[in-house]
Amino acid sequence: RRRVPGRVVVLCSCPAFAVAVVGRRGGAVWGDAIVMALDMRDLWALHSAFPGFRLQKRPVERWVTRGADIFTTVSTGLAERFLSAHKADAIVAYNVATHIKPVSQEAMQAFTWTDLDARLHAGSVKLVYTGSIPDGFYDLDLLLDACQRFCEVGQDPAKRLQLVFIGAGGELAVRAERRPLAEDFLVFLPQMSHSRIGQAQTAADVLLFLGYRAGDNQGQVSIKLFEYFKRRLPILPTAIKAGSDVDRLLELYCGGTLRVDDAQGLADILQHISRRDFEVLPRASAKDNDAELLSAYAETARQILNIQNGPAK
Repeated sequence: RRRVPGRVVVLCSCPAFAVAVVGRRGGAVWGDAIVMALDMRDLWALHSAFPGFRLQKRPVERWVTRGADIFTTVSTGLAERFLSAHKADAIVAYNVATHIKPVSQEAMQAFTWTDLDARLHAGSVKLVYTGSIPDGFYDLDLLLDACQRFCEVGQDPAKRLQLVFIGAGGELAVRAERRPLAEDFLVFLPQMSHSRIGQAQTAADVLLFLGYRAGDNQGQVSIKLFEYFKRRLPILPTAIKAGSDVDRLLELYCGGTLRVDDAQGLADILQHISRRDFEVLPRASAKDNDAELLSAYAETARQILNIQNGPAK
């Protein structure tokens, strides 16, 4: 700070929340010399699945969020929680995946499912999930109940449909082992490079999105959803609640949504998918709807510059 003239902008993107605490402390020490721009990409003290002593964490979260000069978050659901609990008013700036580019034709010609893993059958429909599955976030029993019902109908389930999970699927993998599912119906693969994941997403028949376990999905909108929109493929969202951020984004990008939160309904949709009948699924249109959401980034940048270059607070 001593080496930099004028005001210094500290951009804190959380998690990790410790970075935000340090940024807030800098603002308390240096006053007007520090402009703190806080981007809460998830809840911390208010998160229903995170451990810790909440009576201790909530005052810290309140001090940090209310002390930010610019405060953004990634969904309306999160913004409503911060406002209700901390009286901290956040700008909503969704995690629009502008970094996603189409995979080249040459790269896709070199891609085969069997090269990715020998358990993946060349002729099966691939329902693909990419990313982590944190403990306690999703209704995994709903998904497994539907998978079990699917496997009980017809022959050779894994020859017709395979669910491919790329990333850390530990909790789901453990639960799946306790179920009488067909061999290789669920295939768990380790983390891969971004380029390899891009190939797998592009080669998928359908992309799987899991809704957070809460009445409004707790405002959880991972960047994965925007990645899926960019692929222009059918999406199977599970446990999505009416009026949630994901529900509204599916309407915006796909022109329709899908709400299924019962095992039999989900099993029926899996049957449709196995027959390559994707009409029941939302799918992003060729038209990009990013501009409407990206305006929040421009507004945030404008406010940061106004404070940085404006008079003392």
